[in-house]
Amino acid sequence: FNGLKEAKGWSWLAITLIFLFGISSQVIYFNSVDQTFFVEQQVAQMAQTGDYNPAELEQAEAMTAQQFPMMWIFSAIGVLIGVPTIFCIFALYYYLIGKQDMECQMNYGDWFGFTAFTSLPTIFASIGTIALVLTASTGDIPISVLTFSSLNQLVFGLDASHAFAGLLESLNIFSIWTIVLTYFGLKSWTNFSNNKALFFALLPSLLIYGIWAIIAAL
Repeated sequence: FNGLKEAKGWSWLAITLIFLFGISSQVIYFNSVDQTFFVEQQVAQMAQTGDYNPAELEQAEAMTAQQFPMMWIFSAIGVLIGVPTIFCIFALYYYLIGKQDMECQMNYGDWFGFTAFTSLPTIFASIGTIALVLTASTGDIPISVLTFSSLNQLVFGLDASHAFAGLLESLNIFSIWTIVLTYFGLKSWTNFSNNKALFFALLPSLLIYGIWAIIAAL
């Protein structure tokens, strides 16, 4: 992180890699999975929730089948829009907390690069997805392969109808790695104490998943 202060071009490399592997994993998946299997899988998950009647499920099946050829494009666009948006929000967060350290001279752009660099572990999730898809023996590849590293996939195994399934699918081992990198990054770029750096590294996740857990429990 000390080197990142000066070699700011590395942050753009990080962003490029995140885009490259994130988009590639989506494109490869949707161009490898069997359409019939994918549609049936999506409808089955909807049916498990018990929130849809047969007519609605039939309509959803037809709509999913119609949209399937374009899903890789939608997913790629989602990465192109979603990733920078999240980076902008987190960069603002780090910029504001950095103001608590009077000696910290990092501007918003610096913190944007910081956010990109600490997000690098996500490329390993994308690489894992690509490997799983390319080594699959058939096109019956579950969409859960996109979140193979989530706590739900690795530990809990909740089905899609469970209230906490979405939360646990979004939590993964690589996001934990990102938090660790953020902690060390804050220690390097500020004069925060160990406890303060750890608190600010954890705070966004605590707020997001804490609120999500409360809503899921209602």
